[in-house]
Amino acid sequence: MAMAIITVKSANITQRYRLSKRLAEEAAWEFTKKNPMICLSVINPSFVIGPPVLKRATGVSVGTFVSMLKGELKKKGVRSSCFGAVDVRDVAEAHIRAFESKEAIGKRFLVSSEQSYSQLDFADILRGRAEFQRFDLPGHLSSPIRYRPRYSHARAENLLGLKFRKIEESVVDMANKLISSGMVDCPQ
Repeated sequence: MAMAIITVKSANITQRYRLSKRLAEEAAWEFTKKNPMICLSVINPSFVIGPPVLKRATGVSVGTFVSMLKGELKKKGVRSSCFGAVDVRDVAEAHIRAFESKEAIGKRFLVSSEQSYSQLDFADILRGRAEFQRFDLPGHLSSPIRYRPRYSHARAENLLGLKFRKIEESVVDMANKLISSGMVDCPQ
C-alpha cells in the first residue's frame, strides 16, 4: 500500500497544523546547520492540558474542556481519537531544563504521557471526582476507538530529569481553573 504524501494544499486543517509544526522544526534544524553558533533543542509536546493562564478558549485543549464542562458534548458524544497528553507546567519545565542543559543540545524531546487518552477518558476522570458530579459530562464516544498509540518520554526523563505529573492531576487542575476563572459556570 502506497503512503500518501501530505502537502500544504492537500492537507485538511488538522493535518496542516501538524505539517506546520514539522516544517517549522525542519527549518529550525536547517538554520542551525547554516549558523553553527546557535544551539537548538526541540520540545515536542503532545495534547497540552493543565491550568490555563489566559481566559480564552481559542486553543483546542481549552476549547475541548470548556465544551465538555458546559455539557455541549453530552448528546453527540466525544471523538474516539486517542492521543498523548501533557501538563502545561511540564512543558514549561522541559523548555527551561533543555535551555540549561548542554546534553540537550541537538536533541528532540517528546513531552507526553506514555499512554494515550480519549476525550472520554478525561470526562471519566472528572466524573470520578465529587466536585464535578453536577456537570453534564459526556458519557460515550461518537464512534469506537480504533487505535491507542503509546509514547516514550524516556529521553525527557533521563536527559532533562523531567518528572511528569499524573494526567489525573492535570485534568482536575484544568477543570478547576476553567471554573475559578469564570470560563465555565458551576451548575447549581
